[in-house]
Amino acid sequence: MTISSGSDAHLLIFPYPTQGHMIPLLDLAHQLLLHNFTITILITPKNLHLLNSILSIHASIKTLILPLPTHPSIP
Repeated sequence: MTISSGSDAHLLIFPYPTQGHMIPLLDLAHQLLLHNFTITILITPKNLHLLNSILSIHASIKTLILPLPTHPSIP
């Protein structure tokens, strides 16, 4: 499978909102950024801090914060 990169390729990444699922997806986002993809990550407010390391490396990543109702079972 060949993936063509370019400035017109824009990906929306929506990780399952738990840390165990998010870290591998952020690693994938990092690799895609190295191939000039534009990345937007959909994230919940409580998980936004998990993006600090990748955002410090790749300032071009956009975030889309999904506000959720306050409930103890929602991360």
